[in-house]
Amino acid sequence: MTSSAPTNLPDTQAEASVSDQFSQMSATQRQVIAELRDKGFAVVIFTPDELGCVSRDRLESRLVADGNEHIEDITELENN
Repeated sequence: MTSSAPTNLPDTQAEASVSDQFSQMSATQRQVIAELRDKGFAVVIFTPDELGCVSRDRLESRLVADGNEHIEDITELENN
């Protein structure tokens, strides 16, 4: 997704993870992600392999809820 590489991985593993994700996408898909980021969107992508048998819809819902909480927390930290 920036896809965002997990922060607990060493740099080489994180870079490999992002590289793997982007290698599975078309040039058009990569361009759309870049355009969204350029416009200020936060973009996170998980490959089908990373998802495994996890429900994409359930994960997306959880990420949105968790993301909203993190936005509030980070906003408070950055404004203080």
